[in-house]
Amino acid sequence: MPRERNKKFRWDTSVGWDTCVLILLALVGLYWYICAFVLSPSLTLKFTAAAHGKSIESLAFDSQGTRLVSGDIRGRVIVWDVDSGKEQLRLQSPGPFFLSAISPGGNTVALAWIDDDLAERGLAGGRISLFDLASGRETSVLQAYEGGLTSLFFASDGSGLISGGYDGIVRRWDLASGKETARLVAGPSYPVVVAQSPDSKKLAVGCGPIWQEGKQAPGHRYTELIRILDASMQKEQFTLDYPGGARAAAFSPDGTMLATGNWRSETVTFWDTTNWREKLTIPSVGPAVGICFIEPDKVLIARFAEGSSLWGLSDGRKLGDFSERTGNISVVAYCQKAKLLAIGGHDGKVTVFDASGLTKSK
Repeated sequence: MPRERNKKFRWDTSVGWDTCVLILLALVGLYWYICAFVLSPSLTLKFTAAAHGKSIESLAFDSQGTRLVSGDIRGRVIVWDVDSGKEQLRLQSPGPFFLSAISPGGNTVALAWIDDDLAERGLAGGRISLFDLASGRETSVLQAYEGGLTSLFFASDGSGLISGGYDGIVRRWDLASGKETARLVAGPSYPVVVAQSPDSKKLAVGCGPIWQEGKQAPGHRYTELIRILDASMQKEQFTLDYPGGARAAAFSPDGTMLATGNWRSETVTFWDTTNWREKLTIPSVGPAVGICFIEPDKVLIARFAEGSSLWGLSDGRKLGDFSERTGNISVVAYCQKAKLLAIGGHDGKVTVFDASGLTKSK
């Protein structure tokens, strides 16, 4: 028989209404799946480890995101290979521990601690020990400061180390000589937070109250200012009034914004760095311990002991909540180049996420 040509396709009109309902439900389910998992911002777990056992006090990536250094309240410091999730090196702080940092190239680790013998004699017992990552040996010790540190990081260009602490002083250290090269006396007896701009040309120095059991400790005074300095700390470029004081700060990747977290009002404010005017304030976010710019217009805010959430800066809209994934946070670190997020918990766990999924539009 001759083959039929040009036969038109026709729908089978005998399909029942129940089949149509099932097809519709399947399409709705597919749409929900795409919105919830394909288009929505997401975090992908790289590794988690419970090697510390005590609350994590410090986290820092190198500039490439290949290494992560973590330190706990007992002074145990671990350097991690991020790709494999394995330990590369373990160090032990010689005294009460505060912070650790890793150089941009990932070759040097800094530990901030207190020499109790000196402190008991009324001397400045603060020390910063530098360790070579390859050998694990201490190469030098920077001295001295009073009390503990609240900020510690290497300059982006690797030229020095910057610290800020409870003595109200921000210091810049020369790594070759081990000597202090500049200082800013921010005020008496309160923690100092310091943020560095991406081009290493600016420092933002903020101050905030000491907190005990979720409340401001009595008897501690602090200056409610944010100071903008050049990298040499010799010239103050601008001063921002900031009632409540800053306990977290970060520059955007393009350097056009500075974000500051206020524990008293539980807000995060974003400043335009061209004129230092307020661009946006996000209310009721909780006590921020970390502000991570995922993109110039998206920021992840980590809240002390509460969790984290993603916000859009064009309209101040909340884009997602990741509290179930990030857990009970004590400290956070973010590597902009590798899009990696590290969470340190009060339970002693270190968790690293691939945060590239946070760039998705919801």
